[in-house]
Amino acid sequence: MELSKPPLLALVLVQLQLQDEKYLCAYSGGLDSSVLLHAVTKLPGITIRAIHINHGLHPDADAWAEHCVAFCRALNIEIDVVKVDVEKNAGKGIEAAARSAGLLK
Repeated sequence: MELSKPPLLALVLVQLQLQDEKYLCAYSGGLDSSVLLHAVTKLPGITIRAIHINHGLHPDADAWAEHCVAFCRALNIEIDVVKVDVEKNAGKGIEAAARSAGLLK
């Protein structure tokens, strides 16, 4: 006889030992981070706040930020949108420059 496995969110709670805590969740607005953010809201005793870093690298970057705000509003999650300036000619590549800009803000 095989025992039933606990639901995925219960496994997350057990593995990470999360309880009665506040967490900041980085949120890009893409499918993966949207699913993660939505799932985390189902964890009991956990307070989530989201942060979206707008690097301004894509023509639709501001629209993505607006999407993130709307998604979080729908889930009743506080969100901070941080717009950063990326040095495009810093000599270290655009992705590295974007990471640095997000970390230094």
